Amino acid sequence: MRSSRHFFKYLSQSDRVCPILVESKWGNDADPHLDHTHFLLVGPGSLAALAKHYRAPPIMRIGMVTYAGFPPDIRIENEAKALVATGHDVIVVANEYSSKIRVHQLDGIHVRYVRFPSAPFPLASPFHFRKTLKSCDLDVVHMQDAPASSPVMMAAKTLSLKTVLDLHEAWPLLRFYDPRLRGKRLPLGLGHVLLTSIEDLLSTRMADAVITIVEEMSDYYRKACRVPRDKMHVVKNVVDLSGFRDAVPARLPPGGFYVTYVGGMESYVRNLEPLILAAKLLSDLAEVKFLMIGDGAYRPVLQQLADRLGVHDKIVFTGRVPRSAALSYLLASDVCVLPHLKTPLTDIGLPHKLTQYFAAGKPVVSTPLDPVVRMFRKAVY
Repeated sequence: MRSSRHFFKYLSQSDRVCPILVESKWGNDADPHLDHTHFLLVGPGSLAALAKHYRAPPIMRIGMVTYAGFPPDIRIENEAKALVATGHDVIVVANEYSSKIRVHQLDGIHVRYVRFPSAPFPLASPFHFRKTLKSCDLDVVHMQDAPASSPVMMAAKTLSLKTVLDLHEAWPLLRFYDPRLRGKRLPLGLGHVLLTSIEDLLSTRMADAVITIVEEMSDYYRKACRVPRDKMHVVKNVVDLSGFRDAVPARLPPGGFYVTYVGGMESYVRNLEPLILAAKLLSDLAEVKFLMIGDGAYRPVLQQLADRLGVHDKIVFTGRVPRSAALSYLLASDVCVLPHLKTPLTDIGLPHKLTQYFAAGKPVVSTPLDPVVRMFRKAVY
């Protein structure tokens, strides 16, 4: 089995180091394949920049497994591209049911679609995944987020494969704050939280390495699942600035002051109602407009609130747009917002939208989430 020790010590994106993100930690031991062990790179021409830091690491075949659909997924794409750029062979195994777009290859990444079991994942059989993993002839299984992680990890162990668990969310907390479970009977809601907690406990114990998106999430898992410190690694959500090279500002009516939100609208923890109320309070300032870029279950609720308050003419709901169009809207904006409710869930996350806002060079108005305050304290007014 070829060593996977250096495998999770990556993040791509750039010709230059971005100082606001450089605090990411890889642990105490220096990687013999790297000239630098403490860096996060963002910027154009980026993937080659990471590759030049490597001194001929062993080439591996890495399987990234995700319960979600693929593409798109910014984090998976960034990580996979970084590994492909260093010579590794990457195959993404995605959920057939969740994938609205089907591709066989994406920027050098192989993609395969399989059916995931409908049973609760801690109870699902690992043999459902064993055949798929074996047919891919892998060296490393990189599990993207917690859903389905425990049976996938078990299947990987039966094949003596190295395993990396990449946690994008704290799923027990995500289930606890899931609006679909609000108003349900207490046993049902607690059942979802319990199942995801069991999955987290099993998969973090089986993984050879655990990646989180921010230090606060690492602290959460060290306490909740007793994950050893030397097993935890942080790879933040960053932006591939190459997408901005050809982007041009969207053509918006001149003379406006545009306040922009980019992201999902599927959960109440995103706290988007205050933006509609702000539009009402600022109704006397005709030049102030709000751009709501994205979609989700809460979008009709927000539109109804805007109609009820009589501010539908001050708010533009674009719905889901291609990534290039979202970048164009960002470049045309005057200020961007991150209005998430401050909860135990949001206090251990770092949304992609925040680094996208910074990459577009826009000032950001944010609620005082713990990672935001800690990382950008000197830039807060």
